Amino acid sequence: MIRMYSFISKIFARLPEGIVKDHMRRMYWKRRLNLLKSYSTIKPGLVFILLNNGLKFVGDRSILGMLYDQCIKNIYTKYFKPKYDSIIIDAGAHQGTFTVLMAASIRDGCIIAIEPYKRNRLFLEKNLKINHLENVKVIPKGLWSSAGRITFYIYSDSASHSAFKQNQRILKSLDIDVDTLDNIVEREKIKRVDFIKMNIEGAEIEALKGARKTLMSNPVELVIDAHHVVGGRPTYQRVIQMLEELGYICKGKSLVYAFPKR
Repeated sequence: MIRMYSFISKIFARLPEGIVKDHMRRMYWKRRLNLLKSYSTIKPGLVFILLNNGLKFVGDRSILGMLYDQCIKNIYTKYFKPKYDSIIIDAGAHQGTFTVLMAASIRDGCIIAIEPYKRNRLFLEKNLKINHLENVKVIPKGLWSSAGRITFYIYSDSASHSAFKQNQRILKSLDIDVDTLDNIVEREKIKRVDFIKMNIEGAEIEALKGARKTLMSNPVELVIDAHHVVGGRPTYQRVIQMLEELGYICKGKSLVYAFPKR
């Protein structure tokens, strides 16, 4: 079966972009993502997606995998059940899949969506607009241990852009604004935080350094994508250590789920 899948993948990769390849993608994703009502290509590399629940998404093809992970596998909400008035931080909001899904389910709550890369942010804002969601505040910065500017590396996969060099070809680098989560929470006058989803491609350790006040003054639940390697060490090891030192109970490794001690 694995060999057959590998063979089909190689054949698919060699096909030229066009109607046939788009049709194959559509059939694959409608079967895999069974919440998908329609999927169409706007122009090469960009898609429009309509879910059965009426939510719409525009972005590059990476959002299909994001929706599969978030709608079918429920990787971020495995333990957290949002309430109608939840206050959620989406750190590494990308093109808005998690932000839109959460914002649509908590009409009386709000989302703070943090995304430093302009192109991703344009899709994020477009997806908020076409879904008529007004309970989201977009922060055009990255999360870090202090306020300032850092070098940011851009890769072909829009979900992989990072402050750290990855095992991929770098398309370009640029400087981005960064800030601490504590500063953002204070500046936006957020009185409480219920949930933090963090997927920031290796910057999670630095981000946690700048979130101590928020984590210690709120009974917040977290899920952190910590499968990255920084300084030759998996980030989940340090992430778990930091959270446990702050009084949190942790589960998982590559995805770290954390809960305050009751």
